[in-house]
Amino acid sequence: MAMMVSLQRRLDHVSDGDREQQFFSHTLRYLITTSGHQVEMESWMITSYEVEFGPRIGSGGLYIFTLPCWLCILCLILDRLQQGGVHGHLE
Repeated sequence: MAMMVSLQRRLDHVSDGDREQQFFSHTLRYLITTSGHQVEMESWMITSYEVEFGPRIGSGGLYIFTLPCWLCILCLILDRLQQGGVHGHLE
């Protein structure tokens, strides 16, 4: 889903050359078709591709806390742990 949001944002805001626009558009259509999910973007959404992940600063319960930067702004991300210690979705 993060890749689909990134592609949609790129199509909406950046004026690349014609070939790049065709590539992004084709890739987005393919991902929508194969995943069965439509991209619904909100103005506040960011993707993991826009974040520089910083050091792990702690953990507790079901979450790992990291200190990343987004647009040179420090923020906090809670990374949910799944069973077996596998990382889940970012919140």
